[in-house]
Amino acid sequence: MAVGIVGGTHAALLRAMRARLEVDGRTGRRTGSPSRRQAGFYRWVERTLPAGRLVALTLRQVARTRRLRGVGLHGLALVIVWYGAALGGVFGDVARSLFLIGLFGLGPTLGLGFIVFGISAGHADGLFARPHAPRRIVKATLVLLWLGILPGTLLLPAFLPWLSPAQSSLLLGFALWWSGIVVPALVYVAPRLRKPVDTSASAFTISVRTLHGIAVYPLWFAPMIAAAVADAAGVWWTAGAVLGGAGLIGLLALPWTTGMLARQLASHRHAMLAGFRENEPV
Repeated sequence: MAVGIVGGTHAALLRAMRARLEVDGRTGRRTGSPSRRQAGFYRWVERTLPAGRLVALTLRQVARTRRLRGVGLHGLALVIVWYGAALGGVFGDVARSLFLIGLFGLGPTLGLGFIVFGISAGHADGLFARPHAPRRIVKATLVLLWLGILPGTLLLPAFLPWLSPAQSSLLLGFALWWSGIVVPALVYVAPRLRKPVDTSASAFTISVRTLHGIAVYPLWFAPMIAAAVADAAGVWWTAGAVLGGAGLIGLLALPWTTGMLARQLASHRHAMLAGFRENEPV
């Protein structure tokens, strides 16, 4: 058994190290290029989603950047672990379960949302150097962050059999709040964070301590506060209507807010690029 474990570990390490080596393009497929399945997925994104080419561009950058890839996987892990804990506790304490859903349902979106415009200095330079209208860049960013909350949103119906209709209304409120309020707020804040991502650093080194970043946190905490208030006062329908109504208004206002977000992105573009170059890791 010991020989088998050591031999298997040795083979796995050799395979992992071989994958990390740079391979000459004349002798083999270059390490880091997308597989056939990945290339097919990116083509589907480009053809199907709004502003698909820019969405696929950013997805590729996230996939090849260690730090952002870690943020995405960490967000998905939080959704799976804490949704599992919420589903296990829904039989005893419904409010606690809804509290966990409201806090962790955003998944990768919260981590990626602050820095999605400035993944790295080179990425930002290329994004603004090409003839992409700021409105199109904003639209692609909104779509990318909506994809980040999709796993948490799709898992919400798993809780419906154990909730009353009034309690279920809060789940709908969560989904609308995340989509219509939190995602546009993150897109609004992102151009003001002007430090590029260190592509070789760990995901756990990402932190947002600026005033603009901290200002988004109350929007993130609103769903769990609504769950606590609804349980204490018995106002499930009201809490769900407040969250859901605000989120629905935010979604319906997107044709106007997208233009506003594009204008503020354009006005911050030069300061963003200057900040990325100044703070770029050497």
